Amino acid sequence: MELIHTYQIDLDELKTEKIDCIIAASGFHSRCTYLAEKIDLGHSRKHLITFDDNDYANLRKENESVFIKLGFHPFTEKAKSGKEIEILLDKVCRNNSSGILNIIVDYSCMPKVWIATILDYISRNELSQERINLFFTYSPKQFLPNVKKIVDYIGPIIEPKDLIQNDENLTLMVGLDNHYDAVNKLAKDINPQRIYAFIPEPAFAEEYSKSVLKKNKPLLERIGNDNIIKYPAGNPEEINSKLTSLCLEMRLNSRIIIVPLGPKTFALTSLLLSLRYPDIKLWDITSKIYNYNPKGGKVSGEPVILKTVFCNDNEDE
Repeated sequence: MELIHTYQIDLDELKTEKIDCIIAASGFHSRCTYLAEKIDLGHSRKHLITFDDNDYANLRKENESVFIKLGFHPFTEKAKSGKEIEILLDKVCRNNSSGILNIIVDYSCMPKVWIATILDYISRNELSQERINLFFTYSPKQFLPNVKKIVDYIGPIIEPKDLIQNDENLTLMVGLDNHYDAVNKLAKDINPQRIYAFIPEPAFAEEYSKSVLKKNKPLLERIGNDNIIKYPAGNPEEINSKLTSLCLEMRLNSRIIIVPLGPKTFALTSLLLSLRYPDIKLWDITSKIYNYNPKGGKVSGEPVILKTVFCNDNEDE
């Protein structure tokens, strides 16, 4: 199917939609249950992805129990895989004969590879529906300073789609977060000809923007002000405008790699952009938190919702 439109809606508008299915993820952040508790899903099919991970098991079980009480059916997926998610999507899409299918994807606590898997499945397959609407919802969390992380993975989000081979003219676009060392290592490893840094300002928390600027000061001073782009974390449409404009300019003469760190609204926009321009590669840096505060992960504001419309190639919007 082909991505036709993306536009932002608010929670009240989402509540007016007839939802066929919701897919949510249960992690150890308390915010992961926020949308499910906030919206009446009626007789919608409710699917819950749980992590194949025992870190902070008690917090995970608490959140999972909330989802189950709300009628969700759990299944387990590995954090670096999307195989079980593809199986679920196959059942959801191929067992539904309606012309329009409305699916909420609450990606607040999803790894990027899970989000990428969902988008890849819908865009890669010719399905029976005339239209599939994916409502991507993100509940921002409170900012906690001094979180310590260990780098777990640096590389393509989806292999082999995002692999690079002997590209000598690389443009690296990084959505920065507080993990400067990992970004610095990646830049040294792939040796890009130019680097653009995307800073969330305003972010969902003012302290977060200040922290990102402070932690990444060596990189920002090195690339210069002309290569620093500030974006509003809560406005996916403006993120898309800024990111698309730069990519269309740079992709004519170089290979682009986007590393969508920071708020997941930037990550979702990057993933959607790569559907339109498959030559743009997406890489990720994943980390494990080893000093997590159980009081963290609380929601800090209303969900940011992006409606994405997919149609069959032979259908006119």
